[in-house]
Amino acid sequence: MRCRLFITFAGVLCGLFATPALSWADDAVSFYRDIAPIFAKHGCNAGSCHGNAQGKGGFKLSLRGENPAQDAATLTGQLPSKRVSTDQPEASYLLRKPSKLVTHEGGEKFTPQSESYQLLLQWITQGAKPDLDTAPVLKKLEVTPVTQILLAPEWEVALQVQAVFADGSTRDVSRWAVYEPSNLLVSITPEGRVTSTHEGETTIIVRYLHLQVPVSLAFVPQRAEETEAPPEPFNFIDEAVTTKLRSLRLQASPLCDDTTFLRRVYFDLLGVPPTSDEARAFLNDPSATQAKREHLVTALLDRPEYGEQWALRWSDLLRNEEKTLDQRGVTTFYEWLRDRFQTDVPLSTLATELLTGEGSTYANGAANYYRALRDPSTRAEATAQVFMGTRLQCAKCHNHPFEQWTQDDYYRFSALFDGVDYQLIGEQHPDKFDKHKFDGEQVVTFSTGGKFQDPRTKQAPQPGFFDPAAPPLGKPEGKERYQELAAWITDPNRPRFAQVQANRIWYHLMGQGIVDPVDDFRATNPPSNPALLDGLAKEFIAQGYRVKPLIKTILLSRTYQTSSAPNHNNAADTRNFSHPRVIRRSAEQLLDAIHHVMGLPTKFLNLPPGQRAGQRAGVPRLAARSSDQLTDDDQFLICFGKPRRLISSETERRQASSLAQVFTLTSGPGLHELLHSPDNFLHPLLSETPQNLLTELFWHILSRPPTPLEISTLAASFTPETDARQNAEDVTWALLNSSEFLLRP
Repeated sequence: MRCRLFITFAGVLCGLFATPALSWADDAVSFYRDIAPIFAKHGCNAGSCHGNAQGKGGFKLSLRGENPAQDAATLTGQLPSKRVSTDQPEASYLLRKPSKLVTHEGGEKFTPQSESYQLLLQWITQGAKPDLDTAPVLKKLEVTPVTQILLAPEWEVALQVQAVFADGSTRDVSRWAVYEPSNLLVSITPEGRVTSTHEGETTIIVRYLHLQVPVSLAFVPQRAEETEAPPEPFNFIDEAVTTKLRSLRLQASPLCDDTTFLRRVYFDLLGVPPTSDEARAFLNDPSATQAKREHLVTALLDRPEYGEQWALRWSDLLRNEEKTLDQRGVTTFYEWLRDRFQTDVPLSTLATELLTGEGSTYANGAANYYRALRDPSTRAEATAQVFMGTRLQCAKCHNHPFEQWTQDDYYRFSALFDGVDYQLIGEQHPDKFDKHKFDGEQVVTFSTGGKFQDPRTKQAPQPGFFDPAAPPLGKPEGKERYQELAAWITDPNRPRFAQVQANRIWYHLMGQGIVDPVDDFRATNPPSNPALLDGLAKEFIAQGYRVKPLIKTILLSRTYQTSSAPNHNNAADTRNFSHPRVIRRSAEQLLDAIHHVMGLPTKFLNLPPGQRAGQRAGVPRLAARSSDQLTDDDQFLICFGKPRRLISSETERRQASSLAQVFTLTSGPGLHELLHSPDNFLHPLLSETPQNLLTELFWHILSRPPTPLEISTLAASFTPETDARQNAEDVTWALLNSSEFLLRP
């Protein structure tokens, strides 16, 4: 590529062209290939600047340059003008504002001596021609390297970006590509040189015009490569995890002990702790470790709490709440989900039943899927996110900034859901101030639709799948349309559905997805371990999309059974499953565990006493004026992050800790009422010796015996002069507030 011949006199004096500008053989500056990238490179078309929906200062560009024809028309539609003056190019605001020769709220983007300025000046001087009808279209973006592990001290790499156009021409666009790192681990020069000062992994989105490529980089510190062979893998999961760990010179933590495994698997599968008898039986079982763990997993998968746990998780996803569905609808939906998971109905079948669910929302639980989603766009967004891991919402207002989906794709897919109608039977509005809250049976029916309109054209879009590579819709009407949709989503030849659901199962068992967030699958958010995700998806498909076999495979892997305690070199690892994340138990698990310990029933608004939080079908939607009706247990769930079920995503559930949670656990009225109740589990233990009482407390609360140090320390407070009941309450309070009780180990 030869250097541009047109160079200003000022540029010659200052020696400004040490780096060649983009150029073509005829020296004509191309708006499409030379000018449009400048707006992206300097952030001019970002959402915070002129890419905003309203623009800035009367000047609007398409967001991230998604519509170059519109941008060209904006710049050249009123020539000559102050913005672009072909008569006096240097006076153009397009030059003077970003170089801050006149006031510019966005600050200085480049100087008059910069290459960006000179290219813009040359384009204007040449007549500011929009060449969109003649310029070859960008067809491919090639980035080198696309993945690399860098060993210290060589923590620097230059990304080379090559653009391939429709006419076969290529050009190095490293200087004009946009580099967007996923975290603050790295610094990147405008030319694409990446540098890090800390160990870790990052994904860099390399963007030029309408294409983008994710680059995965790992920065590994100086540490000796593991010379000893890794532990023998239990299954393919361990092989994939170990391969990645060894490439990063990381070593997995050892296996966890039996107590840790016991509590981990009980909460993950059932949402409840083991009883003291169950704990004793497991820990005293002389069978080989892996054999007795497999026996335990098999037994727990048949317990009714298993179906309740997964019904709870999917009720969160499917917006099973009382304002829209009413209490009977919520219960019907929950029980339908519970039965499907308990009997291990394939997830492909469950998805099909949801997408084609019709009839009474009181008789057919699946029909409540559409009762909760009241308009075509909401149905489209929820379906894409739950079943395909695609956050389609961004494409509603503009082309998706991180994916290939366009606004046309969004409205075509939304139009597919236009044929869902409702027949209201006995509709009642129990809250005269809130007309959106109603009770009563509804009947979901399918029709031809045709009412939904694309707000841009005011016309009804042609229904279709959002993936451009998908086959055209066979023009079915009524229920057949949704049967075709379900068949497309669950087609085993298209692994996305299997990947999304396997990743979701992995997330609930491991505390973090391989793709994270779990419902944000896109090229620019790659999996932390592609081989692992691919292996899980293939196993899931091979097992007929059944959940229980995949769960059993995960639980019996060495990876799941690893201790959460970091070893000598994996403490900083948060992505590669060298050891499980230590996270707080969910709101329902904590509340049920506390009531299990205290031996007292839960109390919820409008529910019979004794129903566990993990068995609760819905989420009460009370107006603020009625919030004082909530019980202490209701308030506990809210405080610890139980979602309101307003969106179709796991991210709605809050797992972060807060000061309010500390106060609830240490001095909240609910826990203290349980501790002081004369009917709780402590009363029969008070006649025991301090050693026996403490032993029972530890088995009952932490599923293990106390250590000699714990016995000697705590028993010292039990003297004839002290109140045995008070001492027992104090120890119980301390154990309930211990990290061992509150956290998933």
